[in-house]
Amino acid sequence: ASQLLAALDERIDRSFQMLEQDLTSYESELSVRLNNMKTLELQGEELLQNLVNRIREELEEEEEYLDNPFDAQDSYPEESTNSVRPQLLQPTPVETPREPLPEPSSVPSPATAKAASQVQTGLVLALSSAVVLSLFNVCLRILIKGKNPRMVFGLFEFPGVVTPGFGNSLLILLMRLIVVMALMPILATFLYPSVWKDIRRLFESGDRALWGKVLGSAFFLFLSQVLIYLAIGNIPAGIAITIFFIYPIVTVLGSWILFGSRPSTVGFLAMLGITAGLILAGSPSFAVQAPGGGNVGVGVTAALASGITFAGYVLLTQMAAGKLHPIPFSLVNFAAIFVFSSLSLWVPLSDNFAPKIDQNVWPGLIVGGVVLGVLTLFSYLLNNFAIRFAGAALASVIGTLGPAMTALFGFIIINEKLQPVAILGMAVVTLSVAAMSVERIVAPQKKAS
Repeated sequence: ASQLLAALDERIDRSFQMLEQDLTSYESELSVRLNNMKTLELQGEELLQNLVNRIREELEEEEEYLDNPFDAQDSYPEESTNSVRPQLLQPTPVETPREPLPEPSSVPSPATAKAASQVQTGLVLALSSAVVLSLFNVCLRILIKGKNPRMVFGLFEFPGVVTPGFGNSLLILLMRLIVVMALMPILATFLYPSVWKDIRRLFESGDRALWGKVLGSAFFLFLSQVLIYLAIGNIPAGIAITIFFIYPIVTVLGSWILFGSRPSTVGFLAMLGITAGLILAGSPSFAVQAPGGGNVGVGVTAALASGITFAGYVLLTQMAAGKLHPIPFSLVNFAAIFVFSSLSLWVPLSDNFAPKIDQNVWPGLIVGGVVLGVLTLFSYLLNNFAIRFAGAALASVIGTLGPAMTALFGFIIINEKLQPVAILGMAVVTLSVAAMSVERIVAPQKKAS
């Protein structure tokens, strides 16, 4: 009887332990869902409040206009003759049973003017972000040694700090991430005060699927960054960034396979245009020795691999969309890339992949890492505000100017000239990627109409 009672007691204890584990798991999942519902509720309240405020402003402006239409018309005299705002943002005529009044369609309400002004501000910020990214690419090109010292602004020669190579690319990435990880938490808290609450919920949730997507996207981004550094060290920065733009093709095909999102006719034509542009942009590199004496084959291959791995990062980020706010997602991504970079340098590498650094260049490498880290944060900050003001779709259209602007700054700063065929290929790639971005903007409007 004692043995039976002990066995029964052990079974009951085991059952209660399993039940307690299940309840803990359910409680954690329920807490995460409740927090998500609370976040959605707050976002909905904010959207409704903004909508109510906008309607109130439009009604007040309409009442002022109906009371004294001539004063309202005189307050915006330039809009009826030479408007630079998009036509979609112009107010529509208001039907009223009163006596005929002058056409009010040319008189924008304060809310409409404010929205147009925000879009313009967002486009300027997106352009500024693209400029900073282009400067980042050129600074990286200057940091890596070439066959001959590079003439900066035609004023002085700069021999570079490190030779192009996989290990040195890892080291540059780590130096840059040290600066990013020192300042990114402050920037993330400023942009999104709830960032630490979301990260704590992520750790407490135990969602392995989400963690797999977050860490997987960080690993792909880590590989993409190392490979694009390797590419920029061997071929001109403008060509490297142009070849890197193979990622939209891989992303579209991956979305088709994973999500069943079949590309449109415009998408197929854009992919053909990107392919043709990549061939045009990369072909002169094999016919003419790359400026700086880099390895052309390594540079082109690394740029292609960087674009493909970046597409993997984009696809995994899309899978995790909606489960975690973009800012804590980015912070966790940067932290994971920092860990990957540190572990890669800690693991013994062969002579072909190990870093090769002269002890005398460490001060220059540290300064270069600080410059690259600051440029990274500035670009991130500008792009974040650009998306807030103009939306992600319009900001992505401006982002397609990256290859052209990188080539332009490369020519201005270090006199890095490109072959006409390469410039033509760069233009074809830019226009094709821009067409894909514009098509993503126009498609929802056509469905809505």
